[in-house]
Amino acid sequence: MKKSEKEFTMASSSSTSTLFRRLLSLQQRPRLFSSRPLLASETSSAGGGGGGDGGNDSTTTTTNVLLIHGLLGSGRNWRSVARALAAGASARAAEILNAPRSAPLPRVSVTAVDLRCHGGTNATMGDLFGPPHGISEAAADVNDFATATFGSDGSFSSSFSSSFSSSSTPFSCSSAPPPAAPDVLIGHSLGGKVALEAARQSLVSAASLPKQLWVLDSPLSARRHEESGPASRRATQRPPRAPGATAGVLSVVRSVPSSVLTSRREAERWLLENNRGMTQAVAAWLCSNLVQGSEEKAENKIEIEKKIDKKPEIERKSGGDERSKGLVWQFDPEGAAALFESYQLLDAWPLLRCPPVGLGINVVVGGRSDRWSAAERRRLQEAEAASSSTAAPVGAESESQRGSLKVHLLPKAGHWVHVDDQEGLLALLVPAVAEVAAAKALKAAKS
Repeated sequence: MKKSEKEFTMASSSSTSTLFRRLLSLQQRPRLFSSRPLLASETSSAGGGGGGDGGNDSTTTTTNVLLIHGLLGSGRNWRSVARALAAGASARAAEILNAPRSAPLPRVSVTAVDLRCHGGTNATMGDLFGPPHGISEAAADVNDFATATFGSDGSFSSSFSSSFSSSSTPFSCSSAPPPAAPDVLIGHSLGGKVALEAARQSLVSAASLPKQLWVLDSPLSARRHEESGPASRRATQRPPRAPGATAGVLSVVRSVPSSVLTSRREAERWLLENNRGMTQAVAAWLCSNLVQGSEEKAENKIEIEKKIDKKPEIERKSGGDERSKGLVWQFDPEGAAALFESYQLLDAWPLLRCPPVGLGINVVVGGRSDRWSAAERRRLQEAEAASSSTAAPVGAESESQRGSLKVHLLPKAGHWVHVDDQEGLLALLVPAVAEVAAAKALKAAKS
């Protein structure tokens, strides 16, 4: 991620003044048409300029892919997938186009966001994403991010930054671009339902839709597919991917007192001593989500207060108390619990029963995943069969015709498809994204 993008994702404390909040939100990717903050993100790119480092060549098109992680995750969990997907799809698109070696590779950019209450979004801007925390709100965040980040044609937009930073250009809302969408939207687990809800919201508002939407091992029904009962006991008796583990992990995390969050080792010791049956592996996995939060927030606040010619409040503290605080969870336990509740209550089937024109929906199921019931797997197969018989032909514009639904099985993967079978997942994603990139390049060449 570029240095300027890191500077734009800054922190705010609960006592932040109104002026500081306003200035803070403007320090993210400039949004001339909305006051809402942007999600934290990191981008991996390949192609463009004839190289694999993502050099931006105005003569090449950019195919944008947006990745959404699952509950208690973050975009960094998908870094290796993002890099491999960008490089593989760019190279494959060049093969499809039969482009000469001297020609720039089609540019593919894969951006992984951190949802509200998660990762960098929570660590640096948590108080800017207030409750309620639900799938609907998370989807709106994603659409907001896409609108601010991608141009109306789906290309990565850098015009906002240049126009905003120019002192000769007055602040104006009159040239706000219409809502945009990535070319490909991918969501895992909870992120899968967020992606489907984002598409539904775009459809309702007549905004742009992705060309492809990938749902990675995310059960679609509104049901509590995890066990009920004493959550902490279930989390300690089985590793995180066991049935009921998500609710169990959330319960355990919410029970950890802040007094033990002085180091990961201390927190791990407390977990093992106070949760009967918890294994070392589970405790270590939980503690890997602990990050040093206060110092970074303090530094960011100093920089912002300097910008508004105000003596930094943190520097005036004689003891440096703000910097001496310990670790914090990189996710907000309460907010994550609310998102998980919303995830379980949302029925995401309507969009799959009638995929909109122009949108190809792909559902990836882990062959060893414990998240799907037999009934839901059958229902998915039936929906795919119905879609294949009525799908709109390529290039169709009629509103009466439908998009498409395809189901893919990764036999070797459990719920964490990107960890259990990354090679198999990329074998699905790379050619699909490459087709979108090649088609976009051909369209641009004809125009």
